[in-house]
Amino acid sequence: MFENNLLLKIIFLILVFVLIIGFYKAIKNYKRFTCPKCGHKQNKSKEVDIDKHKYIAHGRKTNEGNLDKRYNTRFRTNKIYNFKVECESCGNSYEHIYDRMQEKIDNDPVIKELNKELADINKSYEPRLRQMKKEDPRLFKKMQEKGIIGKDFK
Repeated sequence: MFENNLLLKIIFLILVFVLIIGFYKAIKNYKRFTCPKCGHKQNKSKEVDIDKHKYIAHGRKTNEGNLDKRYNTRFRTNKIYNFKVECESCGNSYEHIYDRMQEKIDNDPVIKELNKELADINKSYEPRLRQMKKEDPRLFKKMQEKGIIGKDFK
């Protein structure tokens, strides 16, 4: 009886050890950096900086700036990781920024669709803006200063 319990404990510890090694390898391979020059993928990097940004995830603030408890207000922290990477194959040195929040925004299909619709709307206004530039350059310049029209608009 004692030998069976000991054998079960040893098997359990071996399984736990194998799972820990598997998770470690999965985490290690999660952060892969691609060199912009040669396209080589690697894991090695040097963490330079972590920026933390606090934002309200749900709820609101009062006029005094305190959290409004009626709305179950909560803060969340977004971390932005800055990495310094030196490519193993070509020796190119570059920086890589990992922002979890931005990654979620970039991969969201609804936001991608909205960006396409906004691009179509912007293209539809180009003839009107060109006409305004010819007819009323002062108004056009004022709108560019306010940021309504981009400075790179031709």
